[in-house]
Amino acid sequence: MNNATTTEDKWRAEGYAWGLFIPGPDWLTVPGSAHRSAPLTERPEDAERPNYAAVHGGEVSPWVLAKVQRCGGGTFRVLEVVREVTPERAGS
Repeated sequence: MNNATTTEDKWRAEGYAWGLFIPGPDWLTVPGSAHRSAPLTERPEDAERPNYAAVHGGEVSPWVLAKVQRCGGGTFRVLEVVREVTPERAGS
């Protein structure tokens, strides 16, 4: 995996990212994107998956790797879901 993030990745209009999938309107919540410009990689294998578990309502949420379109304001519309991984909860 290539962990080098380029300036181009931070402003790419379409690309790949890991995040939490919100079904219905098909949005991806990318960690930290509310505070900074999230990088979108050109290739799915270059996207860096978060190394922690996100817990909502007492359940571990799966991380979703998706091809997304940057819509501004830290929002990302899902174009294609590539993969889903559910991490183990710490202490399990």
